[in-house]
Amino acid sequence: MPVSAVPVLGYTLSPDQQSLVLSWSNATAGIVLKQTDSLSPPVNWVTAPVVPVVVNNQYIVTIPVANVGNRFYVLSFE
Repeated sequence: MPVSAVPVLGYTLSPDQQSLVLSWSNATAGIVLKQTDSLSPPVNWVTAPVVPVVVNNQYIVTIPVANVGNRFYVLSFE
């Protein structure tokens, strides 16, 4: 089975700066967005409670800035 690279997680603020927009390629199946509130060991990554939409071959997730706080995100293969 060939190994696929995990896509790069892109991020930007919406034009009104009220939302964090996360994006990644939909070319690799099985990629899940994970989140944690702390990077202090032990780090507990959990699946982010969001549903990405596909736009131009990219998964897009929009999260209100008020809900981000000190949250960290990573892509994981499952």
